[in-house]
Amino acid sequence: MTHYLSNSEKEIKPKKKIFYLKLIKFVEVTKGIKNKYMTNVQTWLNKNIINSERTRTLIREIHILANDDLENNPDTQATSSSSSQYFYLPANELVGKLDLSTFPKLEKLVIEKQSITSLVLTNCCRLKKIDASYNLLENVVWPNQARRLQNICLTNNNFSAQDLSCFANFTNLKTLFLGTENQERIRQNIYNRWNGSLTRISNLDRLQELDINATDINDGLIDLPTDELFHFTFGNCGRIGAGVDEFKRISEVLEFEEDEDMEAWAYSGTFFNYDDVDGGFNKVEDVRKWQHWQRQNSEYEAQVEVPSND
Repeated sequence: MTHYLSNSEKEIKPKKKIFYLKLIKFVEVTKGIKNKYMTNVQTWLNKNIINSERTRTLIREIHILANDDLENNPDTQATSSSSSQYFYLPANELVGKLDLSTFPKLEKLVIEKQSITSLVLTNCCRLKKIDASYNLLENVVWPNQARRLQNICLTNNNFSAQDLSCFANFTNLKTLFLGTENQERIRQNIYNRWNGSLTRISNLDRLQELDINATDINDGLIDLPTDELFHFTFGNCGRIGAGVDEFKRISEVLEFEEDEDMEAWAYSGTFFNYDDVDGGFNKVEDVRKWQHWQRQNSEYEAQVEVPSND
């Protein structure tokens, strides 16, 4: 079980010496009660981790968690024997721009249920995992290269309109979650506005999971890499006019029941359910069949096309 250190205990190792965990601030609040106070995230970070500490120590993981998520977060069950993991439970909700470019050895970032609007990861080339769901992110400044990056989760944010080209360099990606499924946020006009074509990520051959719920991505399904894909969600989640609705047109080619709910089909798998694992695989298989049909049809049309004599 994780042992959390108070300010007075800081820098003292647990007796069992299973791992070393530094907790800058732990403020217990009543579960389910929203903290109304807000703190600028960069000011908060600069106060808790001074610049010299960022380069002198091997800070590989930063976890900024909501108090009510602590018990359910598997990452708190640390097994590392190093002092590289930093867990924080800020007393106030964190807002504004977060610049982590001074953490060059950062491998894992988890920051959930805050109100951060911008994230700078310019020099974080060792990143393996980013989970920044349930913030108010409008943009992320990515490192030019992050060859180890495998997992990105940016669900339920507020990203401005942009295509998927920013992910094209991360060729080892396995998980890419970009959608918004929270209908209350959508009603408040807070959702991720990714748009354009899936062709932008056609080179991500190792992709296993993709979530683009309620986005305006509306093209390029033919180019989606599906060799290793087993999870794909593209429901509109109640957002009228969402671009992803275009992908439901594959039902015109595939054999679906007349009364089948296409939104439920597209949305299925958004929340993992052991009882519906096969449904996720079947949906990806439907997409593969549609891709195969489209490619065959294109080849046939190319063969029968008669050159003009003009």
